[in-house]
Amino acid sequence: MKESVGMIMIFWNSDSSLLATGLPLKAISKLLANSSSEEELQQSLEKLGTKYLTRYLIIREYRTLAETGLQKLPIIPIIAGIPGAGKTTIAKELSTALNIGLVIGGDALRSSLRSIIQKNDDEVLHSSVYDTWKFFGNYNEENLISGYKSQAKIMNFSIQKMIADRGLRDGESMIV
Repeated sequence: MKESVGMIMIFWNSDSSLLATGLPLKAISKLLANSSSEEELQQSLEKLGTKYLTRYLIIREYRTLAETGLQKLPIIPIIAGIPGAGKTTIAKELSTALNIGLVIGGDALRSSLRSIIQKNDDEVLHSSVYDTWKFFGNYNEENLISGYKSQAKIMNFSIQKMIADRGLRDGESMIV
């Protein structure tokens, strides 16, 4: 199937639905090489685990809805990096360039989550990202990483939920 040329269609071909499965690129490459039909591909995905097949089928259905105009296709660039790297600054510039009104920064999301989640339920979330290592012991590289990951895990879940709800379901473009 020929794809339209344009920014929205980057990485949006029939094989790209496999990227939504969460499988490593090497496994996706092997699936594509060893499957001669859609049926074989789906059977192979099911052998790897039903969650992979389910994810694949959901994104295929979403793709069909977007192609037929029944679902708006949002633009959702995700900017990642270490704290203080300038992600929010880049996001603001990108929002102007792409005319996207919704920019979700980590600080704002963390602040919102803190108003919902009580401090005694999750002390790591209520501390500065620079101090999360303290919950894992002495100041060292391993504890720095553990602290960062523990807060990132909470943030990641919330961001995924927001993208699924407002972005994919409602078709709203956003920068995260």
